[in-house]
Amino acid sequence: MPAAVIFLLIAACGDATAVPQQATSTPTIITQGRTATPGTTPTQTRPLVLPTRHPGTSRWAEKRIDAVVALYQPTTAGEALLRSLDFRQMVGDPGFFGSYGFAEWAGVGEASPIGVIHELGHSYWGGFPVGGRPDLSWEVPADGSRSPAMQNYHRDILALMAQPPDDFEIFRQWLRNLPDISSGNPEPVFHNLEAAGVVQHRRQ
Repeated sequence: MPAAVIFLLIAACGDATAVPQQATSTPTIITQGRTATPGTTPTQTRPLVLPTRHPGTSRWAEKRIDAVVALYQPTTAGEALLRSLDFRQMVGDPGFFGSYGFAEWAGVGEASPIGVIHELGHSYWGGFPVGGRPDLSWEVPADGSRSPAMQNYHRDILALMAQPPDDFEIFRQWLRNLPDISSGNPEPVFHNLEAAGVVQHRRQ
C-alpha cells in the first residue's frame, strides 16, 4: 500500500453522541466473478448484494460523499457501502462531519475530503469479508474487545513496524513520529492505519 495514499487519510477524530439508524430499503444485487487465466477453469459467478443508499442523507452530506467518490474512485461495492452509511452534519458544528460505521459512530472530522475519507476509512471496517480468510470475523465479542479480523490486522501492523529497513522505511519513520506513540502505546499507529482501510476498495 503506497505510503503517499495513507498520508492523505490522516485527520483528527472525536466523539459523537448521536445514535444513527440503519437503512432498511431493498438491496441491489450485482454479479461478481473472476476472469479465468489461460489453462484454468473460470470460477462460477455469484450474486453480490450491495448495501442500499441511506434514505436520510442530506444534500450537505451528499456533496461531500460525491467529492470523495470523485477523488478516490471506490469500486461499485465500495461506493454502495459508502452511500449506505449514515452521514450527518453535527448539530452546533456546521463545519464538522460524522460518519456511521461498524455498529457505532466512527468519529468526527473536518468537512473536507481528507477528513471525510479518514472517517470513512473507519466506517468501512466490517463492511466486507477478509478475502481468503473466512475464519476472520468482524463480529465484536460480547465483552466489547476487538473482533478477530481487527486483532489480526493489528498483528500485521506490528509485524510491519518490526521489519528491517526496506522500501517502506520512510513510511515507518513517519508512523514512529506520530504524537504519543511509544513501544507501550501503539494505538496512534493502529488508529491511523485503521482509517486506511478504505484504500483497499479503490479501483485498480
